[in-house]
Amino acid sequence: MAKSRKGLLVLSEKHNWVLRVELDGKDVGVTPWQGLVDAGEHKVRLHGFMGVEALAACEATATAAKDGARVASSVTAASVRPYEETRLVLGAEERDASLRVESTPAGATVTIDARVVGKAPWEGRLPLGEHVIEVSAGGFVSETRTVRLERRKQRELSVSLADRLAEERAARNRKIGVGLGYGVGVAGLGVFAVAGGMALGKVNELEARSPNKQCTSREKRDQEAAASLGTAATIGLVVGGLGAVAGTAVLLLTRPESGERGADPSVSAGVGLGGFEVKGRF
Repeated sequence: MAKSRKGLLVLSEKHNWVLRVELDGKDVGVTPWQGLVDAGEHKVRLHGFMGVEALAACEATATAAKDGARVASSVTAASVRPYEETRLVLGAEERDASLRVESTPAGATVTIDARVVGKAPWEGRLPLGEHVIEVSAGGFVSETRTVRLERRKQRELSVSLADRLAEERAARNRKIGVGLGYGVGVAGLGVFAVAGGMALGKVNELEARSPNKQCTSREKRDQEAAASLGTAATIGLVVGGLGAVAGTAVLLLTRPESGERGADPSVSAGVGLGGFEVKGRF
């Protein structure tokens, strides 16, 4: 039987900390460590404890600590060639904080710092400081949160994902409501502009034709027509204003919360004689 080809793997921690060595899921000793392993790729991780004072001063200890702040390195691949020496220096970080992520619906994918770590509910230890957590599931709108982890504290993050179809339906209804409100506003202002212009024309015509304010039957009919047009213009102005107010109310009251996808609050509106203009996305 041919002998298996092996290589020498040499492991150390960049701060010279003495930590446990996990090789392919098995504890094989402490750093600095070396040993003969089969040629090929191996998964290596360092983990253990450090005294808080030694950790703060970044001091190396002579032996592996049995308690204190938990530290660990990421899992690293070591490619070992037969009959050759492979040296690997790993950097451990303080992971004396834990995070638990729960989601609605359950089973959503949890991504931490752009790396998929599993399905919710998920719990694990992470380095101290800020981390970007993304929770996603098919048919739902993804949520991204930033959390800060502190020493010896567990953070719990509960995320409820919005149904994508329900959100799209709400956005569609919002657009319809805004469109109807502003549509009525435009129509009312149009009536105001046309009727008001005609009423003003009638008044000017009466003044030009009858400067002495003599009230003949024709002038009386024209005065009544001008009054009716004035009333129509007033009603058009009121309806236009109410439509504009209704459309703006729908636009503002149903605006998605800050930070949600698709929100764009940049909307401007202008009103003029016979016209109503809206700019922006809603």
